[in-house]
Amino acid sequence: MHKSKSKKSREDIIYLSMAYLADKGFDVSIAQLCKSKKIAQSQFKSEFESIENFEKFVWCELMRSSIETANSDTQFASFSNRDKLLTLYFTFFDNCGLNSEFLKQSIKYHGRPGMIKVLKMLKQEFSSFVNFNLKFALPLDNQYTSQFNSMSNVAIGEAFYGQLLFLLDFWSKDSSLEFEKTDMAIEKTVKASMDIINVTPVKSVIDLAKFFWKERVQKAV
Repeated sequence: MHKSKSKKSREDIIYLSMAYLADKGFDVSIAQLCKSKKIAQSQFKSEFESIENFEKFVWCELMRSSIETANSDTQFASFSNRDKLLTLYFTFFDNCGLNSEFLKQSIKYHGRPGMIKVLKMLKQEFSSFVNFNLKFALPLDNQYTSQFNSMSNVAIGEAFYGQLLFLLDFWSKDSSLEFEKTDMAIEKTVKASMDIINVTPVKSVIDLAKFFWKERVQKAV
């Protein structure tokens, strides 16, 4: 007779499952995962239902915990839009770095188009953060005011989510020490986006383009 597997904590299941999937990839079954890590299939299914749902949970939890960490700073509410976004991005990508093997396996398995579905729950967390924390006051005498006023909170949230996806793709391909180039990309991308929204001179946009063009050329060599 097979000895029944002892019940594990939710935290243990998350840790063991992430380690297995990071090593073996995502083209596996729940049975294979549970047998290897001595997890009862019934418990895994009760907690997450499927490997796909587990994967979505991990991505969402990384964003949720990053938002929670950012908000825990007593000065966060007084930060500018730029600094609020930078704080979240740096926290989130630090967390990504700590779990890079699992996350990069996820991205490799699904590809960029497939990640849209995987990140659906993460997107909800991120969009709520943007809509609640980022406030844009446009000057009434600005020639572009009417154009920007027509943008809803949903549209702004979508724009910043697109920025996050861009940075995530950059991070997944970044081989620099401690993801230093990703940190640079975050700084430049956030500055450029804030400049565009505030309709300030676009020097930072040009700077951003030069940075990514340089990256592209270096990788092509």
